[in-house]
Amino acid sequence: MTAALLVRTEGHDKYIDDSLGEALDVIGANEYIGWYEQRPEDADTTVWHIAYNKPLIVSEFGADAKAGLHGAESERWTEEYQANVFRHQIGMLNRIPQLRA
Repeated sequence: MTAALLVRTEGHDKYIDDSLGEALDVIGANEYIGWYEQRPEDADTTVWHIAYNKPLIVSEFGADAKAGLHGAESERWTEEYQANVFRHQIGMLNRIPQLRA
């Protein structure tokens, strides 16, 4: 059994310690650094703290873009901004030891 749990943010630290995690087989979380919170490059210094020794699935992440809209990688809704968000997020996700999907 899994569920997307509440993730607390304190600066560049993310905490998964939702008490529901005790009952789950797999921890789930959604992550939107650079889209709904902070800047894309903030993912580079984000550290995840997971209270449970269980596998983690990131069920949602990324940013939106309008197909065919091009511009600076700092301009929201462009394909370049979306790609920049993914670059930073994927690097961060690769540093989470419990990440399985």
